Amino acid sequence: MDTARWRRVEELYESAVGLEPGRRGAFLAEACAGDEPLRQEVESLVAAFEQARDFLDVPALEVIAASVAGEEALQGAEALPAGLQIGPYLTLGALGRGGMGEVYKAADTRLGREVALKFLPEQSSRDARALERFTREARAVSALNHPNICVLHDIGVHVGRPFLVLELLEGRSLKDRIAAGPLPPGELLELAIQITGALQAAHARGIIHRDIKPGNVFLTGAPSGPVQAKILDFGLVKLAWDKPPGLSVASVETGGDKAGAISHDDTLSRTGVAMGTLSYVSPEQARGEEVDARTDLFSLGATLYEAATGCSPFHRATPQATVEAILRQQPVRPRELVRQLPAELERIILKAVEKDRAARYQSAAEMHSDLERLKRRSAPGLRSLLRKPQVAVPAVLLMVAVLAAGTWFGIHSRRARWARSVALPEIARLVDKLDFDSTFRLARQAERYIAGDPELLRLQHHYRIRQAVRTDPPGAEVYVKGYLNVHASWIYLGKSPIESARIPRGHDRWKVAKEGFEPVEGAFSSYTGLPLPLFKLHTPSAAPPGMIRVPGGSLRVRSLPPVQSPDYWLDKYEVSNKQFKEFVDRGGYQKREYWKHPFVKAGKTLSWEQAMAEFRDATGRPGPSTWKLGTYPEGQDDFPASGVSWYEAAAYAEFAGKTLPTFYRN
Repeated sequence: MDTARWRRVEELYESAVGLEPGRRGAFLAEACAGDEPLRQEVESLVAAFEQARDFLDVPALEVIAASVAGEEALQGAEALPAGLQIGPYLTLGALGRGGMGEVYKAADTRLGREVALKFLPEQSSRDARALERFTREARAVSALNHPNICVLHDIGVHVGRPFLVLELLEGRSLKDRIAAGPLPPGELLELAIQITGALQAAHARGIIHRDIKPGNVFLTGAPSGPVQAKILDFGLVKLAWDKPPGLSVASVETGGDKAGAISHDDTLSRTGVAMGTLSYVSPEQARGEEVDARTDLFSLGATLYEAATGCSPFHRATPQATVEAILRQQPVRPRELVRQLPAELERIILKAVEKDRAARYQSAAEMHSDLERLKRRSAPGLRSLLRKPQVAVPAVLLMVAVLAAGTWFGIHSRRARWARSVALPEIARLVDKLDFDSTFRLARQAERYIAGDPELLRLQHHYRIRQAVRTDPPGAEVYVKGYLNVHASWIYLGKSPIESARIPRGHDRWKVAKEGFEPVEGAFSSYTGLPLPLFKLHTPSAAPPGMIRVPGGSLRVRSLPPVQSPDYWLDKYEVSNKQFKEFVDRGGYQKREYWKHPFVKAGKTLSWEQAMAEFRDATGRPGPSTWKLGTYPEGQDDFPASGVSWYEAAAYAEFAGKTLPTFYRN
C-alpha cells in the first residue's frame, strides 16, 4: 500500500470513528465511492477500534511492588484512603486494582512490617462465584509454605469486604523481565528449578494453579544478586479435594463468535470454558476438559519458552488462531531462535508443552528432577577443567575458538535464511494489513541477521519512524506498543532522553516509569506530524485523588487549526450515572450558577428557559437524553453517564468543583 493510499485510509478511519456507529456505514459508502477494497480496509480498522475501546481506559495494573496484579477493569469501587486503620493494619496507599481484587500497601502495627492487603472488589463481595474464588485462593495459599510462593500472613473482613494479608514483594514480574529481552540460559534454568519446586509443593497438597504465566511469576532480589521467583495469584486455583457441581464440557471453536469474543489475555472462568490466560492455556483447558497437575506444566513450558526466546510459542494475531496453535500446531524449536540455549533445556521445554498430556511430564517432581540433573551436569565439566588449567585450558580454548567460528557461521547462515524466506514475506503481509506493531516486532528479530537487506530497508519506511523521547525528570525507563495491541508486552526503548528512538508507525501507547514517581501512560499518533510531548512524571503525593496528569502541547483534531494546551489533571474514570444523578437530584438543572456558557443552537443564542427545555430525558424530565423518569436503568449505577450534551457536562463540572477541558467550541 503506497503512502497516498494509506493517508486516505487514515483520514476516513479518523472520520468514521468520530461518528455514531449507526451513521458509519452510510458515511463510508459515500466516501469510498465504489472503492470496495478501500471501504473494507477502513471497516476492518474501525472494527478493531471497537474491539479495543472497552480496554482504553483501563489503567496499568501491573503491581511492581506488590504480590498480586490483574489486568481486568475494575470500576465503581472507591479506593481506600491512606492512613485507614483496619484492625492491626494501617493502609499506606494503593498498589493496584484488578478484576479479582484491589491491592494496598499497609503497615502491620503489631509486628512492625509492611504487607500487601488484597481486597475482593466491593461489587463482587455479594457475588457467590467471586467469593468462592477468593476463598479458594485463601485456602490454597494458606495450605502452602514454600520460599517460591507468595506468603499469606492473615485474612480478615472490613465493612463486609474480605481481604488477604500477603507478603509485600519488591522487584518486577517475569513478564516485565522478558520485555527487556530473553533470559540467559543459566538464569532461566535457575528460575525453572525454583518454579517447578513451588509447583511440586502445591501439587503435593492437591492444588492446581491453572493460570501459570509470566505475569503471575514475580522476581525479587537485589539487582546484582540472585533472583528469587514467587508464584502469585491463586485466584483460579483448583483444589483436588473440592467437588464442584458438574462442569459441562464445551470445545473452543476456532472459527465462531465464541472464540472471537475472547482476548489473548482474558482470564476465563465461565462454566464449560477454559480457565486461564489464552496464550498459556493447555489443550485440555482450551477444550474445557477436566484439568490435573500436568496442565500447570504445559503453562509453565509456554512461560519458559517465552522467557528463553522472547516469543510466545502459541500467541497468534487472533484468539481463534491462538487456540488453533495450542490445539494443533507445533511451536518453532527454541534453539532455532536462540542457538546458545542448551539442547537439553530445549528438550525439557518442548516436553512440557506436548499437546498429549500423556507425553508431557507426568509431575512437577519429574520435571524438577530433569532440571536439577541438567544443572549438575553443567557444573562438573567446568570444575574438572579448573583442576588442571595448565594442561586443559590451551587445548580447550583452541577447540572452543574453532567450534565457535564454525557454529557462529552456521547459526548466522541459518537465521539469515529464516529472515529472508520466512520473516520478510510475513513483514510485507503485515505492512499491507497496516499491522505496524506486529510488523515492528518481527522486523526487530530479522534485523539482527539481515540488517542491510534492500527489501527490509524498503519496508522499514512503511512500518517504523524515529521519535525523540524526553522526560522530566530524565533517566526514566521508556516503553511503547501499538495502540490496538492492548495486551501485548511492552517494547523497551531505553532510558530517557532518547534522541532518535525507532518506534512502530501509527497510533502507539507509551509508558514511562522511574523509581519514586508514578508511572505515566499515554497515547500518541505519528500521523499528526508533531513531536512527542515532554513526559512529566510526578510523585504519588502530587496527584489529586482519582486524577491523572495530561501533558500539554500542540493539539490538532482533523482539519481544525492546532491549539496550545497547558498540562492539566483529568479524572481517571468517566462520570458515572450515580454521580450525575446526584447533580440532578440536588437541583443542577434549576441552579443557574452552574451554567456558565451562553447556549447556542444552529447559530442562534437560546434563552435560559429555551435551553433548559432542550435538556430533557426521554420522558420530558430534566436529565440526560438516554434516561427515563429522571433516572437511569436499574443496575447501571457505575455505567458512564451517556446522553449528556457539552453544556450539561460543563455544568456538572462546575457542580463538582472542576472544569471541563475544552479546546474547540462553536
